[in-house]
Amino acid sequence: MKRPLGAVLGAALLLCALPAPAQQFPSHPITLVVPFAPGGANDAVARIVARSAESRLGVPIVIDNKGGAGGTIGTELVARARPDGYTILLVSAAHAINPLVYPNLGYDGVKDFAPIIQLTESPYVLVVGKNVPAKSLAELTALAKASPGRYTYASSGTGSAPHLAGALLGSMTGTQIQHVPYKGGAPALIDVIRGDVTMYFSSVPSAAPHLQSGAVRALAVSTGKRVGSMPDVPTVAESGVPGYELAGWYGILAPARTPEAVVARLNEAFNAALADDAVKKQLATEGSTPIGGPSGALATLIERDMAKYAKMASLVKAQ
Repeated sequence: MKRPLGAVLGAALLLCALPAPAQQFPSHPITLVVPFAPGGANDAVARIVARSAESRLGVPIVIDNKGGAGGTIGTELVARARPDGYTILLVSAAHAINPLVYPNLGYDGVKDFAPIIQLTESPYVLVVGKNVPAKSLAELTALAKASPGRYTYASSGTGSAPHLAGALLGSMTGTQIQHVPYKGGAPALIDVIRGDVTMYFSSVPSAAPHLQSGAVRALAVSTGKRVGSMPDVPTVAESGVPGYELAGWYGILAPARTPEAVVARLNEAFNAALADDAVKKQLATEGSTPIGGPSGALATLIERDMAKYAKMASLVKAQ
């Protein structure tokens, strides 16, 4: 059956209205910049999702690790990249935190980027060493109030999500818990196990083997809902701190002014990847829950977290 001439002309005009790069996208490999070193959770999530998305896009997605300065080096690289969709960026909750830690960033975390998709959300689990007598967050809070300054919490670095999680807990419970920053999550967790620090908001996969061995004990999770892999562990809010909620997340950004058609194509491919059962299973091993959705949802998330963390800036800077 022949299509009406008007329909043919309409489709042709629509195609012509798109920029040439958008019409052809993608025609060659895409680079996904991960602004952290290989081997961490950021890198793992990027590779899991990219492998599935590239099969839908028909071109390879090359992972390029550009670590350093809390992720800001790789982030600035993408902010200055050509806005054609061939250089994109994996971001985490640190993207919303970094303006507090690095006031002289060479980019604007909102204006210099086009959101593509929120990939995942992940909880933190508050763990204590086996020699800490508290069996619940309420008991831990009572101990901390009885001995101000005696109890400590580790973090994976100043301005990191575990730092904010601990600072927020201290503020909302009215306790004086001392912050002890480390150069990563692994050494922080090791010192909790050794008893050098009291507690740590750990990623679920990092804490899992130590929870199974009994080296640490889980008191609460940071998210608004309980975690499927540890249903008996209450949330911080359930444990007597109403309104407490803090979650990690991953998303993908492109440089600002990337054509809408290109953003839509990438969003479609990554949404399809997140719906894949194999991808869901792999992400679960990293303690992440697939989210997906429209590109605008990531923009809303970033702006919301930036506003939330800005209110907490005094807590972080004071420690």
